[in-house]
Amino acid sequence: MVTSLRQILEGNPFFQTLKFSSAWDKALGQHITKHARPVKFQDGILTIAASSQAWATQLRFLAAEIKAKLNQFFGKEEIVGVRFFVDMKEGNQGKQEKEKEKEVEEKNFTCILCGVKIGKAGQCQTCKQQEKEDRKNRAMGIFRKTPWISFSEAAAWGKPIEREEFDRAKKRIKEGFYDQLWKAAKELSRKELKDVSKIRNILYDYVMVKTGKKPGELNVKILQKSIPAKLWQIIKETVKN
Repeated sequence: MVTSLRQILEGNPFFQTLKFSSAWDKALGQHITKHARPVKFQDGILTIAASSQAWATQLRFLAAEIKAKLNQFFGKEEIVGVRFFVDMKEGNQGKQEKEKEKEVEEKNFTCILCGVKIGKAGQCQTCKQQEKEDRKNRAMGIFRKTPWISFSEAAAWGKPIEREEFDRAKKRIKEGFYDQLWKAAKELSRKELKDVSKIRNILYDYVMVKTGKKPGELNVKILQKSIPAKLWQIIKETVKN
């Protein structure tokens, strides 16, 4: 009889919501729970009411952490998803109280990566800049390894890359190879270039970035067509050798 009653209660959404309410402060801490509360749990989905739109936004960044902490508290994977909405009852607060709450919320926002306090939900400027630099270096690294790569191929590699980042990296790499090519050509014309294979390697890399051709697809005609005639006149013998 006891087992049967427990089964009935565990299958009841109202009972399940009460269960999460009783564990709310212990599992998550007052920093979160004073701004949000569980209102419904059904079919593995926990619905949470936030005290404001700002907090609903902040909590969406923390959804995975909230789910993990509650599941850990109960010792099993009860929650498979978390939903948030703004509790419209909060609209009955006075204007001054709302402004005060907003001010407090803004002071309590933390960067989702490093945890430092910031004025709005999301990332701090330092983490944004670091992430931007990481994306740039990742894009540049892709071109150094495979100069011929297309955006669709690069997008399928590990971490995602934006089209704008890809195009910027391609432009920087291409310009860099072009400058190196001219520098090597000038050294060659002054008879200062000891290793002519250097100029061939730079030329191949530049043409692969520019045309998207792979090493086995390159030929003299493609190489000649891809660079200025003046430059080709200087380096053409190194390509034939």
